[in-house]
Amino acid sequence: MGMYSVVATKDLPEAIGDGMAVYAISRNDGKKGKSGLVAVMPAISDSVFNLFQIDPAGKAFIVDAIEGLRSKLASGLYAKGKTITDDSIGITALLGLARIETESQRMTKEAIGVWFDADLAGLVADAIRLKMIGIAEDKLTKLVEAYKMRFQTLAGREPNVPDDVKAQLIRAMEFLPDDYESVIGEKVASALAAATEAKEVLVAL
Repeated sequence: MGMYSVVATKDLPEAIGDGMAVYAISRNDGKKGKSGLVAVMPAISDSVFNLFQIDPAGKAFIVDAIEGLRSKLASGLYAKGKTITDDSIGITALLGLARIETESQRMTKEAIGVWFDADLAGLVADAIRLKMIGIAEDKLTKLVEAYKMRFQTLAGREPNVPDDVKAQLIRAMEFLPDDYESVIGEKVASALAAATEAKEVLVAL
C-alpha cells in the first residue's frame, strides 16, 4: 500500500514520475486562499475510472456532473435569448462543454496565457509603471508580454527557467491577493516552484 506525503509547493521534486500527478491540498485553517501544499499521488488509471463509473455512488456522481453541464448549457442559451432544444443540450453539446471545462483546468500554453491575461497582466503592468515612471504604452505591452511568454514555458514537462527569471516570476505571482484562488494559478505556482535551471556539462576530454 502506497503512502504519500504532503509537502510545500516549493519542495516538489524536480521531476514527477510517469503515472503520477500533483494534487493541491486545500487549507484546513478556515482562511481563504491557497495552502501552498501539494501531494504527489498516482494519476487516475483507466481501471480505477472503470470501477468508479459502474459503482452506484460513482455513477450517481457522474450523472450529477452531467446534469450540472446541461444546466449550464440551458442557462447560457436562455441568457442569450436562444431556444433550448434537444440538440442544444444533447450529447454533442455536453461533450463540447465538457471539453472546454477540462481544457480550462489543464495547464496548457493556451490556458496559461488566458490565466495570465485575466488575472496577472494588469498587476504586472501596474508594477512596471511604478518602477518605470512614464514608460510608453507600446514598450509596457512588450514587457508584460515577455512575462506572459515566460510563464507559458511552464507548460512543458520539465521546464527550464533561469534562476533570475524564476525569481521575477515568483515576484509577479506575489502581486496576487492572499485570498486568490485559481486551478491554473495553483498549477503554475507548482510548476514554477519545481522548475530548475539547466546546467550544461561537457564530458571531460
